[in-house]
Amino acid sequence: MAGGFKGFIDTYGQYLNDLWRRLYWITICFIVAFAAGFFFAGKLVQLLISSFHLKDVTIVVTSPFQANSKCTSTRKANSKAERDSSRGKHNAALFAAHRGS
Repeated sequence: MAGGFKGFIDTYGQYLNDLWRRLYWITICFIVAFAAGFFFAGKLVQLLISSFHLKDVTIVVTSPFQANSKCTSTRKANSKAERDSSRGKHNAALFAAHRGS
């Protein structure tokens, strides 16, 4: 590069400025759409469902928060089962079945 950084900016500055403006507006649109979807998801789904005039149709919608609570409760159940087996409640039955064969 003959002009160094100044030459680079003189050559590509207008393109970089255009790129910066496009990325800025894409980011703003993404943030606005995310906020609208996060805070108004229920109302948006109701609006879309009412526009289709569906009768006798059940639509089930879950959220990531519900999935997280189900995973947490499953983990608790698994850890309780692991505690029970480590205490030997099931080991005696397994040992007897193995010994009989």
